[in-house]
Amino acid sequence: VSVKVAYWASATMVGTVPPSVFLPRPKVDSALVRIQRRAHPAVADVDPAWLFQIVRAGFAHRRKMLRGALSGLVDADTFGRAGVEPTSRAEDLDVAAWAALARAAPPPESL
Repeated sequence: VSVKVAYWASATMVGTVPPSVFLPRPKVDSALVRIQRRAHPAVADVDPAWLFQIVRAGFAHRRKMLRGALSGLVDADTFGRAGVEPTSRAEDLDVAAWAALARAAPPPESL
């Protein structure tokens, strides 16, 4: 979700909500987030369907390195062309790095 929000909008934390206002009472504070839609996506020249397919695959296997999580979609040369370390984890990349991977990897014919 964070990558999709960063692609389409800007998000800013504007406050917190204490557990005491909820029933049942959670053991954590909650955050209030302002999401403002961008006039244009944060990155250009990338097919959003392909970008989000790669992102989903990257996050499908929590705590797995991207070279394993994206095997079959992104090869070793693609990581180099995109400037992304294959030993990174999905949560380490920002929307620009995900877009670089999507640009560097050819989308499948079925997309």
